[in-house]
Amino acid sequence: MPDAYNDNAFSSSSSSSSTTSASSSSFSPSAAAPAAAAAAAASSAPQPPLLTVVDYGCGPGKWLSFLVTAFRHRADVRGMDVSANLVSLAAKQAPSATVSQANLERLVEVQAAVGARPGSKADVGCCANVLISPETNTRARIIANIRHTLKSGAKMIWVVPSLESAIFCEWRWLRSGPCGFEPSSTAEAIPATRGVHAQHILAGTLKRDGVRTKHYLREEFETTMQQSGFRVERARKVRYGWDMEFGDANSVPRHIQLRPDPGPWDWLFETTRL
Repeated sequence: MPDAYNDNAFSSSSSSSSTTSASSSSFSPSAAAPAAAAAAAASSAPQPPLLTVVDYGCGPGKWLSFLVTAFRHRADVRGMDVSANLVSLAAKQAPSATVSQANLERLVEVQAAVGARPGSKADVGCCANVLISPETNTRARIIANIRHTLKSGAKMIWVVPSLESAIFCEWRWLRSGPCGFEPSSTAEAIPATRGVHAQHILAGTLKRDGVRTKHYLREEFETTMQQSGFRVERARKVRYGWDMEFGDANSVPRHIQLRPDPGPWDWLFETTRL
């Protein structure tokens, strides 16, 4: 679930998504990503004189400058993050965007960050690798608060860690090496022990850098969206390099370097706020 792929991902736009039922496709980082998807989705969004485009959980602002470029003069681009340090970095990264400190679990703060006018709501939104808390109630509050600050019919792009990818990557590491490659120790994300560890796997709360992080099955996130007042228009794989899984390119096992495809991915969902 890295952010590194985003550097190249926003350089090209994706095609407009106008399907009424969820479809699925796979693409490389350079082919599409949330900012490009958001810009494409905006073509079917309501067109007031100025769109409000919001990055919910903008971090250091990697996406904001791309959003500003993608929407040019058509949008008031805004970002928010709970960290004051990241807000400061984001403001420097995208000086023409409005960046605010806000806790996504607190509706009043999210509302204030979305617009200066009371009742201001967004036409298009992005939320990338923010819904990663292992706590179900925390994730539900964030989704509800985001929905509350979106206009009816607004386009919302979500990126979340893929549980299918985590399991696949573990299998590639453990089983697909030459002559039945076996590591000397069990994998970090999916340990061989049972009990509480098995419960974490079933819940999709795997460890990333030692921290329990929520991962999603595609159908799980689609159902979550449907139950939360969103219609899923499209589901895609955002692929990224093996170096993001192993820390750096030199740490990628030899058998994976020789046959890197298919690689790990995050899920990207294009949704409409009902």
